[in-house]
Amino acid sequence: MQNTWAYRQAWTQLALRKNLVGLEVGVAKGVNSFYILSNLDIKKLYLIDPFFDQSSEITEDGERPYIEGTKHPDAEEIARKTLNKFKSNLKWLVGTTKEMIDNIPDNHLDFCYIDGDHKYESVKLDIELCLPKMKKNNYSIIGGHDFHKDHVGVIRAWVEMFGKDKLFVGNRDVWSIV
Repeated sequence: MQNTWAYRQAWTQLALRKNLVGLEVGVAKGVNSFYILSNLDIKKLYLIDPFFDQSSEITEDGERPYIEGTKHPDAEEIARKTLNKFKSNLKWLVGTTKEMIDNIPDNHLDFCYIDGDHKYESVKLDIELCLPKMKKNNYSIIGGHDFHKDHVGVIRAWVEMFGKDKLFVGNRDVWSIV
């Protein structure tokens, strides 16, 4: 697995902290979760993903939507194998963010990383649902992936939720301190 950790500034800031509690929305095959667990001092990492299969059709805003009610044929199995050595630090929540978020206490997370469904409505809902779960300490970090012109829904949701002046962008990642 290629490691792009050095190019992800928010991750390097989190690496200075101990006993982190985090959430990743959109686990897919577990590659990003593996890097989180390999590079940060993680006490608990919640993993939310319904493991839906994606459509082969591309929408007008360039996204391949997930097909609710379907299962990717092997993503969950691959993710569990990839992350097996970290299993004591994991809490698997298989379902959508809306279905699973109440399994995480409010004011509990040091960080949240959102890389699930990239449609505008989905990204915005993920952010809205995750914000109450963030610790209220002025240095919790919420972020996501694919903040790039190829994903206009992702950009629109993050800018609407936080404003451009409160976002840090680099290497297709976006972050805000809450």
